Amino acid sequence: MDTSFGKPYFCRKGEEMSRNYKKTLSDMLLLAIILLISSVSIKIGAIVIGMIGLMELLTE
Repeated sequence: MDTSFGKPYFCRKGEEMSRNYKKTLSDMLLLAIILLISSVSIKIGAIVIGMIGLMELLTE
């Protein structure tokens, strides 16, 4: 087995993987932020709808 042949390949592969990992991490972070914002807006929407429903019940 020739280690001098195997090492550069693994180094290149490692750099490539780390680059892809950073990209994936940023994509996941963006997705998490989007999900967080959407879940918060859904909660706010549900609260607003609930308040409107409550007001409708109270005013009847």
